[in-house]
Amino acid sequence: MVKKFDVTLLTICSTIPVFSGASAAAEGGNSLIFESSNSSDNLDLVVPVKEEEIIFSPKQAISEPDNLSDLEKIDLGFSSQGKIKDVSVDSNVGLVGKDSGLLSLVSPTHKDNLKADVSNNKLKSLDLGLDNSGIKEKSTEETKTLITNKAKSFISIAPPESNEKPELKSEFERKKQQETEIIDSTKQQIREVRIITPVTGNTNNKITNLAVQFHPSLEVNVTLNGKPINSHIPSYLQKDEANELYTKIWYNVPLENGENTITAQTPDGKFSIIKVNLKEQKAKLVITPIDESRIPADGRSRIEFTGKIVNEDGEIIPEDVIVTLSATAGKFLGADQDDDAPGFQIRANNGKFSAILQAAYEPQNVKVRASIVEAKYIASAIETYVNVEFITNLRPSLATGVVNLRIGAGGTNYWGSNRDFLNPQKIGSTDVDLNASAFATGKVGDWLFTGAFNSKRPLNQDCNGDVRLFGGVQDCEKAYPVYGDASTVTPTTPSTDSVYAKFERTPKIPGAESDYFMWGDYNTQEFARTSQLFTATTRQLHGFKGNYNLGNLQVTGMFANNIQGFQRDTISPNGTSGYYFLSRRLVIPGSEDVFIESEEINRPGTVVKRKALSRGADYEIDYDRGTLLFRDRIASTQLNPFGSTLANRIVVTYQNDKGSDSKLYGGRVQYNFREENLDTKSPFIAGSYIKEDQNERDFELYGADFFVPLGNSGQIVGEYARSRQRTVGLSNHNSFSFRDMSGSAYRLEALGKITPNLSAQGFYRSVSENFANNATWSFAPGQTRYGAALIGKFTETTSFNLGYEKERNFGVAPAQRTEIFDLFNPQTPTKTR
Repeated sequence: MVKKFDVTLLTICSTIPVFSGASAAAEGGNSLIFESSNSSDNLDLVVPVKEEEIIFSPKQAISEPDNLSDLEKIDLGFSSQGKIKDVSVDSNVGLVGKDSGLLSLVSPTHKDNLKADVSNNKLKSLDLGLDNSGIKEKSTEETKTLITNKAKSFISIAPPESNEKPELKSEFERKKQQETEIIDSTKQQIREVRIITPVTGNTNNKITNLAVQFHPSLEVNVTLNGKPINSHIPSYLQKDEANELYTKIWYNVPLENGENTITAQTPDGKFSIIKVNLKEQKAKLVITPIDESRIPADGRSRIEFTGKIVNEDGEIIPEDVIVTLSATAGKFLGADQDDDAPGFQIRANNGKFSAILQAAYEPQNVKVRASIVEAKYIASAIETYVNVEFITNLRPSLATGVVNLRIGAGGTNYWGSNRDFLNPQKIGSTDVDLNASAFATGKVGDWLFTGAFNSKRPLNQDCNGDVRLFGGVQDCEKAYPVYGDASTVTPTTPSTDSVYAKFERTPKIPGAESDYFMWGDYNTQEFARTSQLFTATTRQLHGFKGNYNLGNLQVTGMFANNIQGFQRDTISPNGTSGYYFLSRRLVIPGSEDVFIESEEINRPGTVVKRKALSRGADYEIDYDRGTLLFRDRIASTQLNPFGSTLANRIVVTYQNDKGSDSKLYGGRVQYNFREENLDTKSPFIAGSYIKEDQNERDFELYGADFFVPLGNSGQIVGEYARSRQRTVGLSNHNSFSFRDMSGSAYRLEALGKITPNLSAQGFYRSVSENFANNATWSFAPGQTRYGAALIGKFTETTSFNLGYEKERNFGVAPAQRTEIFDLFNPQTPTKTR
């Protein structure tokens, strides 16, 4: 740092009386004269000095010299009683000023000593040993000699052999010299390492750019929280060779929650440290319908949603991020930002987004989920839910049909089947053919009626004569597309017989499911709730089903009248897409349910995931040959180095025509503890009963279950189930005997979040050896398991799982079929459950 005072000027105070103004010229140079008006006595003092040794201080504004301190007066060249008038330059001694008691001498050699003298305030007491009386008694020549000798004793004089003419430096030269000194000083400082960005403080940004500045000769080691910067993070080295300066920049360096310490250090011990505190910004996602949250289930109506990302104060967080949307029914319209990712991805711009959901054809309650997995200004993943309803579409009435009456010669019906045309048994006779078909829909009071009838054939029969549950796209319809190749066909009256009828309505109870009574093909979703595992039934059936809400009490009943042989196969995949062969041929079309179950490889019966597959989208099935061909290969295992390795199983339940016809009865009573404006499922308690009459064997399944949601991230479920099978067969004495096998199953599970980064779960399951249910998840009879676990995250990249489990097996687990049976004898009994 350049000091304000000129350290090359030494002012020596003396008791010399006042001199009158006289001047003399230095040899080979100019003379500057100090003039004093305080004495009538004149004395000329000339002390020589080299010009290159003279450095002038920068000009300073002088307003009131009398108010300056003694040190400032010395710096500016003022005497204690007057202004500078003249100064004489002598090449042998230095600079001598003639003033009232003020004498100034200059010598670069004594610069450091003079600085110390100035700082210690010794300039006032430093003199040449002269006093007033001495000056008066001595002559001019003697005084000059005395002063010169005294000055030589204090000051080192430039060599006398130097005869160079001194030059006074200009203002430009002095500024240039000062700039050079500053640059040299800066270069010396740059040899230190320095972190330019970020700076110490708090931030809500999970990533930052890191810039470190250093001299090219230095080796710099940069660490974040004691660890080197990841080599995969993009970086750039900026070189400034002119100023000998390098700047290394890392882009998008991730920070951890809490305090982050960034250190830049050289091997010789130079270092720079900054600390950045990442404060978790508590954000939430809000999504709401713009207008009505209840729309008709007509396949065309739409609900438009608006969403935003806000902080604790409700202020929008202006971030551009991908939001993932999903719904339990309907489909989102627009462009998906990532077709390969699950759900529907939409971009939020400046913290805002909008989406459109199109209704399905089935009235139901729909839960819409919005989530953000990764965000720049949000420390953790967030999600939110909103409930909407697809209500019964009370459309205007529509009816259509045809009645055909034909009286004519036998075997000449051109509109009939090929087997009847020119039938020898009918030739020569007279036929009277009467058939009718009709379709009607429309509202009847608060109810919507949909019905169909065909007196000549089943409603699901296609042009090839095949009849399947829920129908399907007919081959003859593919040749004449009505809406183009991208059209879809949705059967509205599926029935394996000639009649379909359904009355339905949406009750005026918030959150309640539809009331309906129907005859036709149906699923059993009311008997496969979240709380049901051992009492669940997932089947494709035909017959009667009804559901009705009496306030919070919901009653469901069903009846199926033409169930054929029911079979369950569990197949181990071999890593290919197929073909996979079922244990039975001649599968009833449309009766299959195909799942991929994943269980822990060392714990049979511990199914952790079950995925339902759809015909056409996920697989193709040959009903005559009983073969499955999947769209993608099915891996036998899923390796997880940080968790449990999973084993995959293909589970297929279906009907086949080799079994005997049977009937099924079922009922369920469920009480819902509904609350208004509840964004989660309502808690409930329920009981169910199912009986299947299989002629030689009867099967009963009944039990109770309950469900308690813990927000959107946890739940408590409990279940009790009991099954009983009664088999009729021949005993050793060739007489009929009845054998009853019964068993029970229990389940209690709890799962929830304690903190955003810590979850807990506990469970207890017990299944007796003789318990059976083929229409639900896989389980191991004769097994009891219980345990608890804590799952959490220390950081974004470090997690932990602490658990305890106890397992006791006392039964026989079902065998899996891992070998392909004889294709020419497919009905050979296999070990299946």
